[in-house]
Amino acid sequence: MLFAVLIACKNPETKQLSTDKAEKALTQENPKSVPTDTIIIKGMRYQPDKLTVHKGDKVIWINKDVVVHDVTDVEDESQTSGNIEIGGRYELTVNEDLNYFCSIHPTMKASIIVKND
Repeated sequence: MLFAVLIACKNPETKQLSTDKAEKALTQENPKSVPTDTIIIKGMRYQPDKLTVHKGDKVIWINKDVVVHDVTDVEDESQTSGNIEIGGRYELTVNEDLNYFCSIHPTMKASIIVKND
């Protein structure tokens, strides 16, 4: 981000997207595609920590924290994102309820509830 700011300062013609607009562009999909929900990882928390989605929705986790995190299934740890680097993201199409945590920081816990309609 600092690099982009420095470039913008050198070239007054350069336009930057605001953080909100950049996030929206990052997570927006074709309107006819699968719905997308976003979870932000920040302050050693998943935000929101409880999310309700429809079966088949895509969920995207974006790491805006200052350390690496992951998304790991609480049940048996069979589902894991691997490391989500700072500024990185992880996508998952959700078909069933998911209770998850960060295996790097086990106090971080959250859940996704799937509505079957």
